[in-house]
Amino acid sequence: MMKTFAFALLMTLGLLPVHALEVAEGKSGKALDGRKNGILMPGLPAVRLAPIRLTAWVRIFGSNDFNIIAASEPKASPSHWELYTYRGSGALSVFLPGRGGEYRSDRNIADGKWHQVAMELTADRVRLWVDDLAGKPALDRPLPGKRVSPGKSGFALGQLVEGGIGFNGLIDEVALTANGKPLANWSFDGPVKAAEPAAFKIALRPAPQPAVKPAVDNSVRGSGPAGDPTRQTEPDWVDARYAKVKFGPFVSGHIATPKGSTHKGIAIRVGDMGEGTMVFDTDLCVWRAGWTGGFLKTDPARYGLIRALKPDGNMVFSNAPLPGVASEEGSFVDPRNPKSGPLPKGHVRFKGLFVHGKRVVVRYDVRGFQIYDAPWLETDAEGQMHFRRDLRIQKGAQILQVIRLKDPTASIDMLKLTGTKSSVDFGKLIQPGPLQWGAPITTTGIVDKRKTTFAIDTITVPYKNPHNALFFTAGHDFTRNGDCYVATAHGDVWKVTGIDAELKAVKWHRFATGLYQPLGLRVVKDQVYVLGRDQITRLHDYNKDGEADFYETFNNDLMIGGGGHSYATCLETDPAGNFYFIRCAEDTPHGGGVLKVSADGSKLSLLATGFRNPNGLGVGPNGVITAADQQGTWVPETRLDVIKPGGFYGYMPMHKREVAPTTYDPPLMWVPRVLDNSAGGQVWVPEGKWGSFGSELIHFSYGRCTMMHILRDGPNGGAMPIGGRFLSGACRGRFNPTDGHLYVTGLLGWQTAAIRDGCLQRVRYTGAALQQPVRMKVHANGIRLTFSTALDKKIAEDIESWSAEQWNYKWTATYGSKDWSVKNPAQQGRDAVAIQSTKLLPDGKSVFLKFPVRPVHSMAIQYNLDTAAGKIFKGIFHLTINQAGGAFR
Repeated sequence: MMKTFAFALLMTLGLLPVHALEVAEGKSGKALDGRKNGILMPGLPAVRLAPIRLTAWVRIFGSNDFNIIAASEPKASPSHWELYTYRGSGALSVFLPGRGGEYRSDRNIADGKWHQVAMELTADRVRLWVDDLAGKPALDRPLPGKRVSPGKSGFALGQLVEGGIGFNGLIDEVALTANGKPLANWSFDGPVKAAEPAAFKIALRPAPQPAVKPAVDNSVRGSGPAGDPTRQTEPDWVDARYAKVKFGPFVSGHIATPKGSTHKGIAIRVGDMGEGTMVFDTDLCVWRAGWTGGFLKTDPARYGLIRALKPDGNMVFSNAPLPGVASEEGSFVDPRNPKSGPLPKGHVRFKGLFVHGKRVVVRYDVRGFQIYDAPWLETDAEGQMHFRRDLRIQKGAQILQVIRLKDPTASIDMLKLTGTKSSVDFGKLIQPGPLQWGAPITTTGIVDKRKTTFAIDTITVPYKNPHNALFFTAGHDFTRNGDCYVATAHGDVWKVTGIDAELKAVKWHRFATGLYQPLGLRVVKDQVYVLGRDQITRLHDYNKDGEADFYETFNNDLMIGGGGHSYATCLETDPAGNFYFIRCAEDTPHGGGVLKVSADGSKLSLLATGFRNPNGLGVGPNGVITAADQQGTWVPETRLDVIKPGGFYGYMPMHKREVAPTTYDPPLMWVPRVLDNSAGGQVWVPEGKWGSFGSELIHFSYGRCTMMHILRDGPNGGAMPIGGRFLSGACRGRFNPTDGHLYVTGLLGWQTAAIRDGCLQRVRYTGAALQQPVRMKVHANGIRLTFSTALDKKIAEDIESWSAEQWNYKWTATYGSKDWSVKNPAQQGRDAVAIQSTKLLPDGKSVFLKFPVRPVHSMAIQYNLDTAAGKIFKGIFHLTINQAGGAFR
């Protein structure tokens, strides 16, 4: 085959040095190593127009994640297509958001073997072949609808155009034809020839390199794309600072261990100088790998939050993903179906870990026995290093054995447990150790002196600190004395004290570290609970020195895979003490759902399904649960939902029903992008606080770094922005029990206008006058709006002071939705609403707008009014109408 993509091309174009593209031995010569880099190109118009045919040789090392072979245009484009394998099954698949969505064959090619694959797109069909390209297709399906107009940018191999998902394997000998004519070929050795070389000026996405040290604080985002989240692209989110963080003795996460990834892994440093690392699988309670040399390699893509951690050193041992402790029958067979989540109760269960200086002790239970498992690395007299494990086995208060296993790979059969006696002092190792992180860091906050309804004070975050810790703040809560605990996405929890009216000396102490991307935190009876991707952890500080000593597993029933974007977010409780959180989409039983954990941590259940990439929820004092999801496929616009048990909230790949639903539970409100392009969580204002906002719902915009008041009328919802802007993407809100103010945390990520890595800010309601709607009522013959201030009667009843328009969205596999006419559903655009009359009601604050009302996804009511005191104000109120009440008379 003609060699048309090689190092020579890069050099010819003067874009990259020879070593920038990482390759491996391929099917023929060299192949693109998708585990280390993908390739992004401007693309060709012909790539985006059917008929096209793409062939390639691929070798894929496992199905733990999606694997992108080739992609054209970002997912947001209706003419986007991608050829990939499906997570879990490894099935060769095609995604066509503008032509019906996902098409999945029954052929698993993620088996570590070489396969030749082909994809053919015509005007009305999609076909896939595996290995026998002249034979019967593995998939042959008609395409619904008409061919959509093509976009204008991007073609990629081994990754999405917008990045985020890559390829765990090798790609070789790629050929692309259009209308039956050769368009271009890619190989990774030999000279360069291409049908249209000028169109393929390569924009290569190599294996990420350490970022150049900035001249300014890297926690600050400057002007440009950050100010407009819709203009950001993958390079804006590449950040190598995570590699410089001073980790503690362990780090939890998805770890790329040799014999299959460890999705719930804990990498523990061992040895006097941390010369070795051992990885514990908290689902299977087995030691999966051990190496010497370095610790972990982080990936700078999306701030280090999207890809697996990798071993850094020389691998010494690795274990298959099988139970580390035998069943009662003496079997080491994995009984789980599916193969995710912990082993069944009654087998072996992870209970947590103790930290004492450099030492970590893992605790798990086996049928009434308590096991304390202490990994270590020792050096013998000849200078050879050896991994070992010291075990203490006890039943209740009775210590039965303290032994040493010199084979770190050894699995445990409780009936046949053998080992040499050990003199390790477990009594010391499971007691609190010395301080690891030194004295707290002191910062000075900024008190907002503006005369505004909502003042926003800044509790200054120590972005620069001796630990190089990153402050992508992702959750917080308060103890009864006002101490604040703040979780950060890269694994820390910080204890913050000294928060007072003046904020002159706020102290930050690193309380815990090494957690798996904690994106939610709740304090219950002064006990700190943290939600990671893997579990809910309860943190204990036994000696009250400001650092956690025991990381207790409160509940780890969660089933997770290796999905890069499959975050677990927010952590809330209801009046009965039950916990709630929400998961992003993933091909596991718990992906894309709202999860409930009983107050004692003993049971996890799936409450509701159908979520794509949610970043938060809220639970009111009366137990009402709300959640928000982001625009994308099957989510036509950001939606805010009131959750009911068993509900389905729209994202079809996560419906989790035997029979696919044909409709969804409607949201309280579709939130237009002008208000919120990417949602955070919600918080309820305590009764009696914030004047007319008491007992009301507040929604946070991660994308716009703002908050808004949600007006509710039964199943109908509306939104009005309040307050100012936060320094980062607002996600979580808590009211401090000691001062009664709202505190907000948020973080920098993708598609947000954030200017800082994270923030901790205080919102104070000052009582200053505010001019905007604070209540609404939907009638069959119009809308009643109540404002926060008395209105000028003449201006309020002038029909020219008002205008309105309405539109619907389409629920399809297309990424997002256009605005569609309510009157003519096949026509794009918005309909003007003819307001017949307006009337100021006797309270002087409420106005009734008369017009026929019908259910509608979005309505915008624009007003230009005067207060009764003569102050001019204007704005736009957005609402969703699901059901109209009785006529207003």
